[in-house]
Amino acid sequence: MGFMDSCACDISLSSSRGFGVSLGVVFFCLGFIYSDDVLANFVYAIGIIVANVPEGLLITLTITLAAAASRLGKSNVLVKNMQSVETLGSTSCICSDKTGTLTQNRMSPAHAFIGCKDYICSFGKDEYEYYRKLGREVDEIEFDSPMMQKFANYLAMCSTAELADPDDLDIREFMAKSLGKKDPNEVPEALFVQQKEQYRETMMSKMFWKDRKAVSGNATEVGMVKFISSFIDYRAVRDRYRESFSVPFNSALKYNQIVKEVVDDSGRFVKHLVLMKGASERVVLRCDKVDMGNSIEEMTEEIRNTINAKNTEYASCGERVLGLAYLDLDPDKYPCDVVFMNEGENKNVPNSGLVFLGLISLMDPPRIDVEKSVDKCREAGIKVIMVTGDQPETAKAIAHKCHIITNLQYEYNNMVAAGLSPEEAMDKSHAIVIHGDLLAKMHRQDSKKLPEDPEKGLYLQQWLKKKEVVFARMNPAQKLIIVDACQKMGNIVAVTGDGVNDSPALEKANIGIAMGSGSEVAKDVADMVLLTDDFTSIVIGVEQGRLIFDNLKKSIVYTLASNIPELLPFILYIAFQIPLPLTTILILFVDVGTDMWPAISFAYEPAELDIMKRKPRNPEKDLLVSRKVLAFAYLQIGIMEGFAGIFAYFAVMADYGFKPMNLFFYGFQKGCDVKTGEYRTYDWTTNDDNRVNVMDFYACRAPDGTLFPDAHRVRKELSDPSHYVPLEDTMDSWSSVSDSHVRYTSEALKYAQTASWMAIVVCQWINLIICKTRSLSIAQQGFSNMPALYGLIFETALAVLIVYVPFLNEPLGTRRLNIKHFGIVVFPFFALIFAYDEIRKYLMHKLSKIEPGKRPVYSWLYSCLLYTSDAADDMQCVDLGGRRNIKKKKKRKKTKKQK
Repeated sequence: MGFMDSCACDISLSSSRGFGVSLGVVFFCLGFIYSDDVLANFVYAIGIIVANVPEGLLITLTITLAAAASRLGKSNVLVKNMQSVETLGSTSCICSDKTGTLTQNRMSPAHAFIGCKDYICSFGKDEYEYYRKLGREVDEIEFDSPMMQKFANYLAMCSTAELADPDDLDIREFMAKSLGKKDPNEVPEALFVQQKEQYRETMMSKMFWKDRKAVSGNATEVGMVKFISSFIDYRAVRDRYRESFSVPFNSALKYNQIVKEVVDDSGRFVKHLVLMKGASERVVLRCDKVDMGNSIEEMTEEIRNTINAKNTEYASCGERVLGLAYLDLDPDKYPCDVVFMNEGENKNVPNSGLVFLGLISLMDPPRIDVEKSVDKCREAGIKVIMVTGDQPETAKAIAHKCHIITNLQYEYNNMVAAGLSPEEAMDKSHAIVIHGDLLAKMHRQDSKKLPEDPEKGLYLQQWLKKKEVVFARMNPAQKLIIVDACQKMGNIVAVTGDGVNDSPALEKANIGIAMGSGSEVAKDVADMVLLTDDFTSIVIGVEQGRLIFDNLKKSIVYTLASNIPELLPFILYIAFQIPLPLTTILILFVDVGTDMWPAISFAYEPAELDIMKRKPRNPEKDLLVSRKVLAFAYLQIGIMEGFAGIFAYFAVMADYGFKPMNLFFYGFQKGCDVKTGEYRTYDWTTNDDNRVNVMDFYACRAPDGTLFPDAHRVRKELSDPSHYVPLEDTMDSWSSVSDSHVRYTSEALKYAQTASWMAIVVCQWINLIICKTRSLSIAQQGFSNMPALYGLIFETALAVLIVYVPFLNEPLGTRRLNIKHFGIVVFPFFALIFAYDEIRKYLMHKLSKIEPGKRPVYSWLYSCLLYTSDAADDMQCVDLGGRRNIKKKKKRKKTKKQK
């Protein structure tokens, strides 16, 4: 379920509008039982509707999304569709590429295997000579040997990467580094101008080949070219050998092939040379011979096993291993003007029977702190699946370094290699590395099954059920199969990609994430773009998605909580005919006045400390407005605020002569106007009767001389001074607004309505504070949200203006309150709401340590207290200490039974 679906449909249509309009119609009809005034009943109906519609939610939603986009932009994440951020927040599975996302995409040569000799390629030629002169022990590298020169020349011809010459900025940075300065701008300008060319020559020297920047080429080729540039002139080699034909690298072949034209020193054609560079196992399979340096020998099984063993050795270190092979073509069969073709009947480019030259491995280190991000995902209940084109051993090693695989001993293939049967290893393993060829084979067999076959797709689901999964030697089409299988298992899937062929998987996934360095097609299809290609940015996006949902839910709880104290006065007015405790205009000033800024301020609320320690929410169950949200807002906080408002109303009315029990059924009680003799209902809503004493109104006789019904009872109740506070102990009995008495007049109702409104405002102060956190105490979370603090100040200032500014009292129907009418009366409810919520959070903290299933009653109570989730399974697993305690209790019980 998308964000706008759950927000627009669930909140605006289903919850707010439907519920509010229905109540409004009901109360509009009930109003005719007591009064035929259509306009008055319509106003009451409007009040009911207004009380149930969170007017500030749309603004809060807009600002929340804008704030999230701003925060993600600072983390180099370009959000194309804001709905995707919320979707990312509910992600339960991330299918991530390896190169550039989990790793730095900065390849550097590590090893080479040439002529059945092993070399360490960490140093260039000049570095090697420099360290040898210093007396350091370094592994010997025969840079000038014919075999090494041949290997470097063929690598140069097989690659297209180009290194850049240092510009002024590069030189300035290099000078700052040499001079021990952190900022390049600290280099004096005169010194820079004087020594710029000298430093340029130094940087261009073979000593500093690692610091060269690339103009073009992928990271693998750039790493190789940097290395060979330390002891050959790769540009001169490329210029000498003209390209006749090439087959670019693709995910299906796993290699690239090129045909070069070899000429002598005079430029005369000598022969054609076929070169193949790619996945080591693919290259070795196409070789029948091996170049040993002094001779070319047959590729025996022993040599093949040696090459494969070296390949496994390098890959086990997390290195990408490439094989290089060549073939000299017969110039008689392949003359100078031959046209090479790789397809059809006229195919003449040989891709088998080649001569194996050597292996080169490159290390691409994991990104800084990527293992922490993966651990954070695991803690948040998100499975990270690596999908890479590298061979299984390389993928396994990098996955272990990135903490995607936590323990290699429990990896399926390692357990099989240790002697376990495949069935036993599948049962006991925690991790599994799947080869793309195996996936392709199983998928072909599975595609023959009928759609209704229960075993269709079971093989892939069995793999994906493992806690730690890595797919190696995969192509983009297989990535689409993986995404589809994850979604069928009920996961919300985020997938990364950078190539054109990744587009179907990016579009299929719940959220597609393209790399900033990727193709434009991938960026167009994706929902988000990682400008720095960093996996950590995905984790930040997940946190922001969860934060958006949390903050919107908090804003909704805050807004809905005031609906009950706004609705309760109308219920009492219709059901018990008391004078209306709260007017429609004051309700509007709560919803679009005092509550607006605080509700919006939740958009800037920082993430709670446990936001990445929860399981991903279920979009189908944990809705933005769920039953638990309504229960918490209406039946818990709302009820307490409602009691606060009604209590303030009755307290003020009692202070001005109206006993609470006597107010029931007075709203529509008829009496006689002393001045006009009119037999009518006392006007509580306007200022027409604010000079009419209620005792006189209900104690007179009708024009025909008969006594009104209950006149004696009303008169007695209103005139009994023992029920009321003496006049001198109350606030001023004269209203300067209406220029009339307050006691026993309709003017007292204005004060009571104002007190009831202030009670709601005061309770919303503490409601703002308790809604800042879902389960943590406010002492743990702190108060770093300054817009919320400004919202409290704004709310208080607006309330003071409405109550105490004289020219606003008359149009708004408010009166200047004595401090005791909202301070002494309301602040006990203020403390009650705060204490209740802190106790609720404390109980949640205690109950969260009960292992799910062990204490069903506690689990149910926990799910009731946790209003932000609609599923009882949101309760987190117990920590190790909790498990140990439970085990100890079980042990004690068994001991007692034995005794």
